Amino acid sequence: MKSWNKSRTAAITTRSSVRENGLKVCMAASTGAHPAWMAKKYPDILRVDYEGRKHKFGGRHNSCPNSPTYRKYAPLLAKKLAERYKGYDNIVAWHISNEFGGECYCENCEKAFRTWLREKYHNLDALNTAWNTTFWGHTFYEWDEIVLPDLRSEHFDGERTMFQGISIDYRRFMSDAILSCYVLERDAIKAVIPNAAVTTNLMGFYKPLDYFKWAKEMDFVSWDNYPANGDNYTKIAMPHDLMRGTGAQEPFALMEQTPSCQNWQPYNALKRPNVMRLCFIW
Repeated sequence: MKSWNKSRTAAITTRSSVRENGLKVCMAASTGAHPAWMAKKYPDILRVDYEGRKHKFGGRHNSCPNSPTYRKYAPLLAKKLAERYKGYDNIVAWHISNEFGGECYCENCEKAFRTWLREKYHNLDALNTAWNTTFWGHTFYEWDEIVLPDLRSEHFDGERTMFQGISIDYRRFMSDAILSCYVLERDAIKAVIPNAAVTTNLMGFYKPLDYFKWAKEMDFVSWDNYPANGDNYTKIAMPHDLMRGTGAQEPFALMEQTPSCQNWQPYNALKRPNVMRLCFIW
């Protein structure tokens, strides 16, 4: 099998020197972005956006969570990494992908959404009642009449549709679909290393994913802290409290923060002395 991401090769070859120097490692599976060759060979892995446009290769979080290709090769890569490094006693945790998120509106997602709805509502009468589909004549009589709530189906935008039930259910479905991808990789690692501590990095108050449900599938909660310039201490502290809450008050890990700059800030301010230490009192 081709390497998922050949740019990781140099980093992987340094593992022995890291171990020899007594450094502990959180080993990450490099499934946060698929490579160009995979997008070319397996176009079903490419996401379709809210406007119905199928993406080309580029960026990260660029894989459809319901793509058969992604769901086959992502856990396979995780398994191969676990087999390669299972004997490394300095690997203290495993990290799946990176900052899961985003949505897809492709045909695979539409089919998976209908299956998810069947499991939730069991019959169309219950679904029509929950969604109040009699409004503006949206009653469904067959499961395959349900289409994705995107601009192609004359919905207003990502937050507002003709009948709100489908909007919030699609968000719930997408959170579950992406979570299932995390679980596939986690289980692949644990099949090789049963006692592996597995996590992924959450993002504070990121609305599209149900972090309370996600935390139940993680051995410990971890998250990325990148406060905006001008955020006061209460706004910075609250996501820490949220992360502790999602993990049932158990200790959590701060997976990412930066002492320097971010490429997405409008400008980068110098940090005062000891500001970085504030995040370690939690």
